[in-house]
Amino acid sequence: MAMDEWLMFVVLFLPAVLLALSEMSPNMRASRHATLRVDLDSPRLENFTVIVPIYGHIKYLTNVDYLRQYGERVLITTTTAETDEFNAAIEEVCDREGFRLFRGHVPGRVVPGSGGKKSTGGVIREIIVRDALDVVEHPYVVCIDADTETELPLSVLVGALEAGALDVVSIRLEAQNRTTMLERLQAHEYRTAMRLRVLMPWLVSGACHALRTKVHREIMHAHSTFFQGNDVEVGVLGDALGYRVGHVPFVVPTIVPDTYRAWWRQRLAWSGGEVRLFVVNLYLARWHPTLFLYGFLALVTTPLRWYYLINPSWPVVAAIVTYLSTMAWVNRRSFDVALALMPIYLLFISLVVVPAGVYTYVKMAWADRKVGVIRRARPSRGAGGAQPAGLATSRGVSTVSTGWIRPL
Repeated sequence: MAMDEWLMFVVLFLPAVLLALSEMSPNMRASRHATLRVDLDSPRLENFTVIVPIYGHIKYLTNVDYLRQYGERVLITTTTAETDEFNAAIEEVCDREGFRLFRGHVPGRVVPGSGGKKSTGGVIREIIVRDALDVVEHPYVVCIDADTETELPLSVLVGALEAGALDVVSIRLEAQNRTTMLERLQAHEYRTAMRLRVLMPWLVSGACHALRTKVHREIMHAHSTFFQGNDVEVGVLGDALGYRVGHVPFVVPTIVPDTYRAWWRQRLAWSGGEVRLFVVNLYLARWHPTLFLYGFLALVTTPLRWYYLINPSWPVVAAIVTYLSTMAWVNRRSFDVALALMPIYLLFISLVVVPAGVYTYVKMAWADRKVGVIRRARPSRGAGGAQPAGLATSRGVSTVSTGWIRPL
């Protein structure tokens, strides 16, 4: 086999290898990462605060009925730059449900909800979450999106964090809507991604994650506040600081895009975040080589994939067969015909969406005047939210005075 054919085989074969590794990962993960099992009989802890960021438009707050069970433990987190209509609506919700309300200051140039569309960029979310943490009194915090609902109570997730002596935990997202072919393809994509979290638990999801409050404060005060990749940055910083980062198979249903236009908009934003993570922060490959080198290679080898698509050879066929076989085996309990289209679906992402991320990233970075470099802080002295070494340097970007909380 010629050298270029070997190169193409490796490039195409790598996703299948990663899938197989993720399936076998319970025996391979690093010793300070952990995976726990949870169900209705699992231990529970109730002393936590639920932070729910919401800004731009009240229509994005769709999980009020779900949040009602947590009452005053819910901290609705918004900005001081909202419209009178939004403020009246959010205050009415908080008064009716007994939620607390926190308003944080954001940069003057930022206009929440500009254009009437849900934001896929900006710095608002991380700023208001960071500042809201300064008024949290509970020892644990769960940060969820305004449209997130969970199958098990959040007390089970917090109980698992404590039972496992963890400081940061990632959860398992599952596609809730699986009717159309596009939705089913995304369901398989999510399932594969969630398996990787057993091996790489620091791949935290912004939809839902739980932390010790002291740990979360330290992480957010070191956070770049860049939106795309913001959730993974939380996990990366927690891991870099020496805290115990684990994965809990705590299922969180999520609604995936049901139209091609919505899917395209979401994936363009995600691809910009991938450029931010895998190119701008490529130095992180020293600590997380598998994912970061693969993400970097996925970008720089795009011309090779285009070349071999136009000039196919047998390694391409061999890699596709290997990939299909691995997908069929890994998803043997949830097999359907959508799996046969996964190579085409992922090929489109790698050939079109991934390279488009370069433009998307530059656009986001220019708009926010921020490149999104992750500052890898020095490891702390211990887990459990202990006062870390070098805290003054990592926390020197914010003060409590950046926001105010509305009492009950």
